[in-house]
Amino acid sequence: MIYIEMMPVVLFGGGSVSLTSLSVATQKQATECVPLLLLLDSSSPELDAIAARLSEIGAYTGQWKVMVERQSVPRNRGDIEVRAHTGYPLVLYMHMDEDGAYVSGRLYDASAVEMLMGKRWARRDSIRAWAASIAHDLWCATMGTPSSFVSSIAYVRRTKKGKRFISEICVADWDGEQQQTIVQRGTIVVGPAWSKTKGGQDRLLFSEFTAHNVRVMTTDLTGRVSVALNLPGTTVGVVSEQSGAVVYCRSGELWEYIHDELLHQGKHILLLQEFPGPCACPAILGPDTIVYCAQGSIKLWNRKTRVSSLIDGASFCCSPTANGAQGIIVYSRRVKKIMQLFLYDMDSRLTRQITFGPGDKVDPTLSPCGTMVAYTYVYNQAHEIHLCTLANGMTRPISPSGVYCISPAWSGSACQE
Repeated sequence: MIYIEMMPVVLFGGGSVSLTSLSVATQKQATECVPLLLLLDSSSPELDAIAARLSEIGAYTGQWKVMVERQSVPRNRGDIEVRAHTGYPLVLYMHMDEDGAYVSGRLYDASAVEMLMGKRWARRDSIRAWAASIAHDLWCATMGTPSSFVSSIAYVRRTKKGKRFISEICVADWDGEQQQTIVQRGTIVVGPAWSKTKGGQDRLLFSEFTAHNVRVMTTDLTGRVSVALNLPGTTVGVVSEQSGAVVYCRSGELWEYIHDELLHQGKHILLLQEFPGPCACPAILGPDTIVYCAQGSIKLWNRKTRVSSLIDGASFCCSPTANGAQGIIVYSRRVKKIMQLFLYDMDSRLTRQITFGPGDKVDPTLSPCGTMVAYTYVYNQAHEIHLCTLANGMTRPISPSGVYCISPAWSGSACQE
């Protein structure tokens, strides 16, 4: 089932828009599609395909409204400035090298007549990957934050083989495409979370139920699995910090695991326990701040003061996720017996509902850019991974239809200098 939820759209103010002003703070409020003009200097099937894919990405995320024209390289400032007067504050000139090994591009803020970026993008394995790398750099140059276009989403898929149920850890591109199975286990698996090795390689952590406990496993993206934490009790809600430490929930308490590379040993530190209710679902908002849920409320815990503060306790709330760069938290709250997603802005301290309609929306995970959220959608017997674009409220399924899928987790990405 596919449906679209529309929310009120906050538009830019009147007058021309300077793209250099689209800072992180502005991006939270600027939800109208920015007109983007692609100037292609040659008739190349691959360049045309890249432009078409960039247009699809813009429409999918609600960030860019793309128009394509053919024109040679801009000759002077007037060639760029005139584009702003015709409604295109953002202009990307693209050229395919003669040998087809690179696409060269120049990105202009037409309103300020300023070049924001000049770059060459090497050929990739597919048009999809080539366009994603261009879109990522385009986002970084205009927004100053990492995009989601080179990120991945992991989730748990459950299938049945004969009389046995199989749990699979699957990884897909940011829009649900190019899905592949990384791990298959004959146990109950929940809560995948992204981490990195000391060498910067992506890994996944996940919780696995055994006859004696719930332990934390780790795998690389080739499916090589090993035990990460094998402790008494229930260890779930694992999240990795930039420092390499791991925060996790163990039997209702929040703990941190730190591994000392020099001594080749680790230590477990109790961070927080609350009475009478358990703590669960930790998320990292910043180096000193952890978001979590306790007794049906969303709370913040400060490492320095070791004090908790309430974010939302108006109704039953659970499963928070956070994006520290954007300063936002998304979580589930019960509304008229249905779990809906809400967004809390740390700057304004305002909360707004971002999903509507039937079906529970739980286990949200924010994109690296903070403009999309993936979550588990539960309706009747269906369990699917859906994606919500915060700019326009559009939602869509990104996991296979009719397949039991839960617990999405979004990887990170970074802007390259």
